[in-house]
Amino acid sequence: MKYELKAVISGGGLGERIKEITGSLIPKSLIKVTDKPLISYQLEALYQNNISGVYISFQTDWQIQIFKQFVRTGEVPKLNYIFGKHKYGHQLNLFKDKKVYQFLNNSDFIWTVGDLFYSDSLIKKLIAKGVRNNSICCTYMKGGDGFIPHTPIFFKNEVLNLIKNESKNENPSADRLLSNISKIKTLDTVKSVGLIDMNTIVEFNKIKKLLDHDYQTNK
Repeated sequence: MKYELKAVISGGGLGERIKEITGSLIPKSLIKVTDKPLISYQLEALYQNNISGVYISFQTDWQIQIFKQFVRTGEVPKLNYIFGKHKYGHQLNLFKDKKVYQFLNNSDFIWTVGDLFYSDSLIKKLIAKGVRNNSICCTYMKGGDGFIPHTPIFFKNEVLNLIKNESKNENPSADRLLSNISKIKTLDTVKSVGLIDMNTIVEFNKIKKLLDHDYQTNK
């Protein structure tokens, strides 16, 4: 039987931290960087790793319509998408929607957020380590207290009940979720080489510079 892997993406937001570009309205995931919305680069990386379907959640219907328009114009890959909506707040809020669990069924999956930039090689390492070790595997970045866990995260389907329970909290926490998972399941990590978390104009320009360089190199 062919191994099936899906993706769950928190795509909504208000883009308040880079309001110079978003107007505190458009999610960072839908900002155009070079010639495509930011989320398109993630989706291409997932597509390169044989993701069979994507559940993507925004905060409003009009954000979903913008995304669908990007699909129609070819600015976002044409994949098998299921759409949902979640309230503003922590990205784990999308797991409050029972459609997520219907979509995942018995599949392992990758959870990620829409305001990141990373390559398909990072996803490849994440999947390979998680599948090889039958583990949960997250990326990690340098932070004030050393290394901190970060999305994208490879999840085994068997921890869905823990995810569901955490999402029921008023203020869900990914760190608390991973801590609870680590009590019953091996938690592996891969270094987030090439991952950029776009929270500032500096990071936006860094991504654009990388993409512009790749474009000039491949001309």
